[in-house]
Amino acid sequence: YVTFAWSASSDNVRVVRYYVYRYGRSTPVARTTGTKIRIYTVYGARYYVRAVDAAGNKSSRSAIVRGR
Repeated sequence: YVTFAWSASSDNVRVVRYYVYRYGRSTPVARTTGTKIRIYTVYGARYYVRAVDAAGNKSSRSAIVRGR
């Protein structure tokens, strides 16, 4: 398992959720309302986070990190 942590995103509508994606996949592998999550990762796979506001708008993706 790997713990991902990031700074809170800000939005004029209010951020309600964060999605963790495996790069190259269209569906999230995890979601949370906080800024930290521990998930099982695939060695060498790349992951990123996107914030979602109350209106359903998604942010751009975060920096990409590799799983262990």
